[in-house]
Amino acid sequence: MDMIVLIKPQVNQNADITPEEYLPEEFDKDDIVMNPNDKHAVEAALQIKEAHGGTVKVLSLGPEDAALKVVREAIAMGADEGAVIETEELGWMDTLTKANILVKGINKLGSFDLLLTGMYSTDFTDHQIPQMIAELLNLPAETYISEYTIEEGKIKVHRYIEGGTVELRIPLPAVLSIASVANEPRYTPIKRIMLARRTKIPIWELDDLELDEDEVKEEMPLKLVGVSEPPAEERELIKIEEEDPEKAVDLLLEALKKDGIDLGAYKK
Repeated sequence: MDMIVLIKPQVNQNADITPEEYLPEEFDKDDIVMNPNDKHAVEAALQIKEAHGGTVKVLSLGPEDAALKVVREAIAMGADEGAVIETEELGWMDTLTKANILVKGINKLGSFDLLLTGMYSTDFTDHQIPQMIAELLNLPAETYISEYTIEEGKIKVHRYIEGGTVELRIPLPAVLSIASVANEPRYTPIKRIMLARRTKIPIWELDDLELDEDEVKEEMPLKLVGVSEPPAEERELIKIEEEDPEKAVDLLLEALKKDGIDLGAYKK
């Protein structure tokens, strides 16, 4: 069972940064982490490999230092090898442009039985890459996978939905995005971290993928205009001094209603 996992470098959401620093050209390596949801995809691949054998390769796209950092993290978790597609000169990219570049990298990595991703990235939350790649590769795809079992050339999955799951059997090869409820990413031992630091990771330029940088920029369907924080809205502090819980709730709801907050069915 040969698998490829796509992993994204992104800014740590707990870092003290400005909105502009979310953009690739402003990435500071110290603030970069692997998209947390992608760790569940790596874990899923490692679990399948442990049960059925095979290989786990990872692929990341972005500025060299940022992408290298997350690829090494995935190798430290247990991935066999990885590669980086260096795209710093392109700056921000829409999801279709990313998908087209990633498909070139996927083809360069070689054949696979499963292509896995996280359910979405937690920075721009586009929710589009797995489906786009599946379309470009003409492969079946499913999203939000909470359970997975290999069965004679197919994979049986449970797709997470609100209030339950849907069970599906999908022919291989296939593209799956793994839900965060599917597993718990493993602890990374120091020995594996040291191994990852010594692992040679190929870095591919667009030329290596038979792509022209100027043409890629020209053909981008979307252009980023800017990134900004939402306007801060100050609210008056509502303080309820009432010992009786039921009366306190009524007073709070009345105060919220007076403040213009939509309380839905509350009519009192």
